[in-house]
Amino acid sequence: MYAAAHAGQNCETVFQETAAKVNPNVLTNGERPYLEELAYAACQTTNPDIIWQIANQESSFRFLIARHNTEKGARIYKGTAAVDFLKDLRKKSRKGSAKSSSVDVGAMQFNWSYHQEGFGHDPVRMLSPSAQVEYLLETFGEYIYQRCSSKWVGCYHNASDSELGSRYQKAVRKKGRVLQLQALYYLKGALKEMSPEQKAALPRLRKEEFFQVLNQSRDMPLPEREIRRFVINPPNLAPEPAPLFRDLRS
Repeated sequence: MYAAAHAGQNCETVFQETAAKVNPNVLTNGERPYLEELAYAACQTTNPDIIWQIANQESSFRFLIARHNTEKGARIYKGTAAVDFLKDLRKKSRKGSAKSSSVDVGAMQFNWSYHQEGFGHDPVRMLSPSAQVEYLLETFGEYIYQRCSSKWVGCYHNASDSELGSRYQKAVRKKGRVLQLQALYYLKGALKEMSPEQKAALPRLRKEEFFQVLNQSRDMPLPEREIRRFVINPPNLAPEPAPLFRDLRS
């Protein structure tokens, strides 16, 4: 959100653009609508950064994906094959034969066996990025934060093994630095295209503030019921001077 405000853009745009730099294929393999859905859902929270980092860590921003874990190893389904596999899983589950199957689903890779109740026992619904974000905010996030507090990111991966959780938390932290770098590239490109007058209308960019944001991005995201939007430009229009910005330091 800090990068968005200082580029005269909205949160969703920066979320999508930086994610597409990590996985350019998301723009060409039919998954862009899912990225847009994830960006919108994440930007309705107090901390879209951590959702970006987890989705990057879990799937590199792949959306139509299912990983079936078995004793013989894992099989990964992508695209329509993932959808077909999950539809079949849904049928088997309704017959009572697949409720314990270990399948990691979608961008945030929630496991069907552990989290199916939060998605109405529908593995296809688990592909929805907005459903995944809602589940994190409304159900799972509260559980892991109460259990692990500031180490909740590690609990997202494994709440019973502290060593695995610690390794995961460090891995996600590295993804935070990836986001930071991509946000800097985005800012540089956006500002390059602006006139001096447009730049003057933007909030003053402070290097020390930008790097402090990464520390704040480890907080548990919460739903923002009343979003104070700072959408500046209608789609497909050239940047205009920003009339209003969110006070990110409040």
